[in-house]
Amino acid sequence: MLNLTRLHLGIAHESQFQGLGIRPPSPWPMAGEEILKGEIAKIFEKLGPALTGWWSRRPARRAAAAAASLQFWPNGMLKQLELIAQKKGSRADFKELRRQFEETEEPVEKIINELEEIRSVLVEREDGVQIIELINQIIFGPVGKRMIRNDIDFILKNKKDKDAIAARALEVCNAIAAFNAATNRLHRLVYSS
Repeated sequence: MLNLTRLHLGIAHESQFQGLGIRPPSPWPMAGEEILKGEIAKIFEKLGPALTGWWSRRPARRAAAAAASLQFWPNGMLKQLELIAQKKGSRADFKELRRQFEETEEPVEKIINELEEIRSVLVEREDGVQIIELINQIIFGPVGKRMIRNDIDFILKNKKDKDAIAARALEVCNAIAAFNAATNRLHRLVYSS
């Protein structure tokens, strides 16, 4: 009787060839592969500088996006600060200003830390110094995010003297306008080149 369930020892099975470097023949003959490689090389030769330029601009674009996300918006804290500057700020406005100030503290610090990391990468770039200068202005300058937040904190802690606080709030509103302009300059610098 013939046993058909056992494999015959003289027959090679597919699993015996795995890992031996045996592969199916190429769909292109050797000359075709060389032509294809040549065409791909030509494409990369043409696109290479553009791709390299695009890739090398990544840190600068990240910096511009991060700085833009730090901007003060008319419907955010700026709204309450303008009311306080006009001596029209109510308790509800101070309460809302405090809520927004505290709510944004952690995300702002995270973005500032990201900008500080990006600075170290930009040092090696040709136009990196200009971008770093703007990042420093945006973070640490007299109208930088940290200084403005310190001023807002001062306003929240000293809200009793309405005249003095109104004058300080007006200064902060002007600083915010300069800060937003600096983030716009960074954006233009990064995306115009």
